[in-house]
Amino acid sequence: MNALAKLLHSLLGWNYDLALWICSGVVLIYVLKGGLTSAIYTEVLQFFMIVLGFAPVVYLGLQDVGGLGVIKQQLTGVAAHPLRLDISGMIRRKVLLRNAWSSAWKPVLAGLSCNPHGRGLVAIGVRPGIRPSFVVPWMRANFLVVQRAMAAKNMSAARRTR
Repeated sequence: MNALAKLLHSLLGWNYDLALWICSGVVLIYVLKGGLTSAIYTEVLQFFMIVLGFAPVVYLGLQDVGGLGVIKQQLTGVAAHPLRLDISGMIRRKVLLRNAWSSAWKPVLAGLSCNPHGRGLVAIGVRPGIRPSFVVPWMRANFLVVQRAMAAKNMSAARRTR
């Protein structure tokens, strides 16, 4: 609301306090009128806006580097000669697969010696479940999770919102 009030003040010359009250009133009416449903629709709309907003950035970035083929070619070179690009000393004379940096599962399934990150299947499968439970306990009561649980059709759907 602050950003919108500043924008209205800059573009239209409105009084900042008046613009802030107007923005606050619009948001209050929107939430009271639509309630939880309006918040959910807003979240879905924001998702598509973010995806559509990043699409041109990805396209322009790929265009600047020469395309996806050039990126794969460069990553194949890094996998063949990892010591040329020693990323923070992480890579220590490993023999990597040609597609170690451009494939998601083949290097992992080939074993720890072929994986540029040194992570095995156990680490990939177990760590995501352990880490949030200790490091980020606030995720258990995150507003978005609670919002989805409150909007669920039944108790079974509400339990699956974690």
